[in-house]
Amino acid sequence: MYKQYMKFSKEFYFMLSIMIMMKMWFFPLMIYLWFPTDDLSSTLLESIDIMTGLFSLLFYIGFGSLTKYQYQFNTLEAIALFVLLHLIILCMVPFVHVWSHLLSDAFILYSPSIIGGIWELIGMYFCCFLFGRKLEVKEAQQKLQHQKQRLRA
Repeated sequence: MYKQYMKFSKEFYFMLSIMIMMKMWFFPLMIYLWFPTDDLSSTLLESIDIMTGLFSLLFYIGFGSLTKYQYQFNTLEAIALFVLLHLIILCMVPFVHVWSHLLSDAFILYSPSIIGGIWELIGMYFCCFLFGRKLEVKEAQQKLQHQKQRLRA
């Protein structure tokens, strides 16, 4: 079981670091190289903030689903793992600042007071994580087999 926790943690941190690198480094560099106009660049950066916020919500929904259907953790194990992974994030002060802007930048564009602090962000991520535990993603082949079995019965 310990190996599964470690594997999930590695997957989680790898994907989180990729998202952060894309938002903080790759997308701004590409916008800078391709679009030299300041007005267009700022508009594109705002749209990148919105997309990154949505992707971060989908990221947590996906990892919630992974804990239940791929790794088969029960609810208590998944919550404990979520808390542990986020306590580690909170201990890394420079990383917290960057991590908190994944979601908050999308909301700050519309209403600066909607995100009060780090605990509201963790609460939103936790809700998405729990919502993801209710979703099961099946491949098209599995769906067709499941539908054929239902028609036979």
